[in-house]
Amino acid sequence: MKKWIALLLGLVLAAAGICLFLSRTWMWADVPRVVAGTLSTGSVTKRFSLNAELEAEAGVDVVPDERLDASLIVQEVCVRVGDAVEAGQTLLRCRPSAALTEELATAEQALERARLSALEARAGTEEVYAAYKSWEAAADAALQTPADAALAAQEARARAELDAACASADARARLSARLTAERRLEAAQEEWTALQALTERAQALTAPQDGVVVYLAGAAGDEIRADETAATLSASPTLLVCAPATAEEAAYFATAQSLLRADVRIGQVSVPAGEPFAAARGGQPLLCAPVQIPGAGVGTACTLELELTSGDGMLLPRTAVDALREGTVTFFVIEERSGFFGPESFAVRVEAEALDWDEENVLVVVEDVSTHDPIIVESSAPLAEGMQVLLVEEID
Repeated sequence: MKKWIALLLGLVLAAAGICLFLSRTWMWADVPRVVAGTLSTGSVTKRFSLNAELEAEAGVDVVPDERLDASLIVQEVCVRVGDAVEAGQTLLRCRPSAALTEELATAEQALERARLSALEARAGTEEVYAAYKSWEAAADAALQTPADAALAAQEARARAELDAACASADARARLSARLTAERRLEAAQEEWTALQALTERAQALTAPQDGVVVYLAGAAGDEIRADETAATLSASPTLLVCAPATAEEAAYFATAQSLLRADVRIGQVSVPAGEPFAAARGGQPLLCAPVQIPGAGVGTACTLELELTSGDGMLLPRTAVDALREGTVTFFVIEERSGFFGPESFAVRVEAEALDWDEENVLVVVEDVSTHDPIIVESSAPLAEGMQVLLVEEID
C-alpha cells in the first residue's frame, strides 16, 4: 500500500514538474531575447566631406591692360599650372582686339599726316625757328633760376634776336604754322607710341614677378575679358582649399579636441592637407587648409575631408540607444530580481546626458556606471520599463 502511495505521489510530482516546465517555456515564448554589453571609455569621431575649391594663398593676379576696350583671344599658353616663372617671362600670347588694331592703324595714319604737315611747315623757317628754340631754352633756364642775373640777361638777348627774326608779319605767320605742325607731330607720335606699346603688351602677357603659376585663364582660343584675371602667381605652390560649412560644422570644428586627418580629394587623387583653420566670407563660415597638389590650380573643384574627435568619456553603443536627440539619450539596462524560479532579468529604462555622438557611439554622462551594467545592445522585440527579458548573450 505504501508503495502505491509513493508511486502515486511521484507521478503527481512529475506531472507537476512537467506542467511547470511547460508553463515556464510558454511564459518565455513572449519574453524578448536580449544581448547585453558594457559601457566603455573613449571618444567619438566625426567625419566631414565638404565641397571645396582651390584658392591662391597669397597670389598676384595678372590682368590685361585696363585701357583695353575689348577682350583678348589666347593664341598660345606658354606655361603650365605649377611652373616656376621669372619676372618678365611670357605667360600667354594673345591676339589684340579688332578695335585696338584699328585704333593703332588710325593713329599711324594720323602720325604720317602730321609728319607731312611738319615737313611742309619747316620750309624757309630755319632761321626764325632756331631763334625761337634759343629763346625757349634761355627762358626755361631763367625760370628755373629767377635770381640769376646772367641767365636773365641771356633770356633778354635771345628774346631780342627772336623779335628781330619775326620783324615781318610773314615770318611770324610761318613760325606760328611751324610750331603748330610740330606740336601736332609730337602729339601724334605720343599717341601712336602708346597704342603700339599697348598692342605689344596685349600680345604677350608677362609675369610681374618671380613666382609659381597657380592659375591660368584658359587654353588657346579662349577669350579673356579686359577686366578678367589672366593668370595668378604665388610665392609658393601652396594653395588653400576652402569649403563652405554649416554653422553646426563650424561649431564642431571649433570645439573638437583633436584632428585625426585632413585630406583634399580631386577625383581619385587624395593628398594630405596642412593644419585646417576656420574663416569666413560674407557671413558664410569656411573651413580651409593649405595643400600642395602638383598641376592643380586656382578654381579647381575638390573635396575637403576632415576627421575630428571629441574628448574622452563614457561611450554608449548607438545600437543600445532607444531614442537619440540633442542633449539626452535613453537606453535599457538589465536588473536582476529574485523570482519563484530564482534570479530573473528585467529591463530598466535609463536617461543620460548626451555630449556628442558619431555613427557608432554616443558620448554620455552617467552618474553611476556600476548601476548601468550590463547594457542591452540588442533586443528581439521592443522594450518597455520593467519588462522581463531573457539574456541570451553577454559581450564585453
